[in-house]
Amino acid sequence: MQLSSYCIMNPYKIHMQDEAYILTIQVVSWVDIFTRKSYRYIVIDAFNFAISNKGLTVHCWQVFV
Repeated sequence: MQLSSYCIMNPYKIHMQDEAYILTIQVVSWVDIFTRKSYRYIVIDAFNFAISNKGLTVHCWQVFV
């Protein structure tokens, strides 16, 4: 399937709902938010909410501390 110019100009939107995507997140200035359990669980809870309530399918994830 070929991407339209709209997809290329808006790279932060998921345009093909039936495709697999790889998401990589980097924290600005490498702030160590994931070493604090309370912050780490905020992110994990957000993923779990999206999986349970929004239909997000996650095949694998990992948090480096």
